[in-house]
Amino acid sequence: MVTNLNNLLPTEKTKEFRAISGLKVITMFLVILGHRMLISMFTPMINQRENELIIGNLGHTYIKNGALIVNTFFEVTGFLTFYKILTDVEKNRPVSVWKSIFRRWI
Repeated sequence: MVTNLNNLLPTEKTKEFRAISGLKVITMFLVILGHRMLISMFTPMINQRENELIIGNLGHTYIKNGALIVNTFFEVTGFLTFYKILTDVEKNRPVSVWKSIFRRWI
């Protein structure tokens, strides 16, 4: 099963920053989770006491702090985009602004 998965989804061996790309994925997940939690905060609640207990939790406070997570996401994606542009310039490849914007959205 693992061999088939590797054949279906081959990964490129790049010299890019895997840890920072992973941080991008984690922050993207936290942004989605934060939006989901905000939606649930503004809907009618059955158990108000449970919501009051969650407010004091540090993890929930971090997730609900959208500015911190979104800024982290933008800084990481900006760094990766800038690094990609620099490697394209070093290899004398043409740099496309639209391609960079599209890559940043993905």
